Amino acid sequence: MVSKAKNYHFFFLIAVSVCIIIFSGCASPLQQLVENCPGAGSAVELISILKQNAQTPNSFRANGRCRLQYYDTNGVAKKESFNVKVWCNKPSEVYLQGDIAFDPKGIIVGSNEHEFWLVFRPKEVNSFYWGRWSDTEALEEFIISPKILLRGLGIIEIENENEWSLSKQRGFDVLTKDGGKGESQKLYISNCDYTVKRIEYLDDNSQVGLAVELSNYKKMPAGGMVAFGLNIIKTDGDGKEESATITFSSIKEFDFTEKQKERLFTRPESQGFEHVYKFIDSEFVEQMY
Repeated sequence: MVSKAKNYHFFFLIAVSVCIIIFSGCASPLQQLVENCPGAGSAVELISILKQNAQTPNSFRANGRCRLQYYDTNGVAKKESFNVKVWCNKPSEVYLQGDIAFDPKGIIVGSNEHEFWLVFRPKEVNSFYWGRWSDTEALEEFIISPKILLRGLGIIEIENENEWSLSKQRGFDVLTKDGGKGESQKLYISNCDYTVKRIEYLDDNSQVGLAVELSNYKKMPAGGMVAFGLNIIKTDGDGKEESATITFSSIKEFDFTEKQKERLFTRPESQGFEHVYKFIDSEFVEQMY
């Protein structure tokens, strides 16, 4: 038997999960003075470059700090700040833990090839959320998820190249996806070094509902570039903005043992949580046992 999750509880999840899965720098990459280069000749060529860039480094761990500005369920502005640790094994395995309420694992966000999960241990939101990737392709609300975390770590997955078009803006090649399977999106890519600077998710009115800005790219020893800063801004229908920042202090290549992979990238048990939600039919539904 199941019952629908209460809206206020889901909105709090959104506010907290935004912080967990997003990393930020300072000035907007699109506002910075940029060098202008010829860029790619077609969308197919640019997508090929992005896929190649995303291959390295294959696995790493990172330390950072998260700062969140959001509105609680009563509409009161709130701020939070806490440390985070991230482990990533491309292309689909990621694990993040946030130090909340003196608990180093107060918040956990994770995924593997098939599933995702979000764990909140603080008493106020003692909840466990999980679902399968195969159920999320067309869910716009779910863009604030481990999927965004993976994108922020340089994993840009584009399945159907024909759904994307290429346009030019000074300093940027812009890839646009107009609906179809999943969300309408825009990717702003530097036309000199081909790093992704901004990802926009558009609503049904072609307005930006959520934007992710990547900055402070650094080259890894084994090759490849990783953004040490990422910023997310979410705008609701009333024009209210929530934002979150995480600044990485370190990112190091990391070779996982099979035991570490199993421990980090396997969905944990949901027993003991006050609320357990599963993603069913395009929304989170509370499981009643």
